[in-house]
Amino acid sequence: MDELLFQNPWWKDKKNIENDINIKKLKKCKYTYKPQLFKAADLKSDAVYTLRGARQVGKTTLVKLIIKDLLGRNVNPRNIFYYSMDLVKDDKELFEIFVSWHQTVKGNSKRKYIFFDEATFVQNWEKSIKHIVDTFGLENK
Repeated sequence: MDELLFQNPWWKDKKNIENDINIKKLKKCKYTYKPQLFKAADLKSDAVYTLRGARQVGKTTLVKLIIKDLLGRNVNPRNIFYYSMDLVKDDKELFEIFVSWHQTVKGNSKRKYIFFDEATFVQNWEKSIKHIVDTFGLENK
């Protein structure tokens, strides 16, 4: 649970998103660009989205901006789950991480937002995501 809290500091205080390294770097930039993808993100649909691209193009920063936007719209911080999978061993561990978080919000019927970053570090990550969807579904519960 400590790692979940570490990767989701907005659970303690939603203002903690401002201390995120990617958000801080973005604030220091002289020029910034909000990609159309950010504006077009339809987060009201029951769907799985994948964001792919070359290294260091801003995928993680985009995810953090989406999280910041959700927090600004008063989404329950616990309903926003981010996890960087840099050190996740395999698809089974990924599933266990999800279940650990899900146990903390399972009685909450509001929409949940789940962001897995660096998924390609995990072999068979697609199978784990499919298993999560097949087991828990996509609709609000």
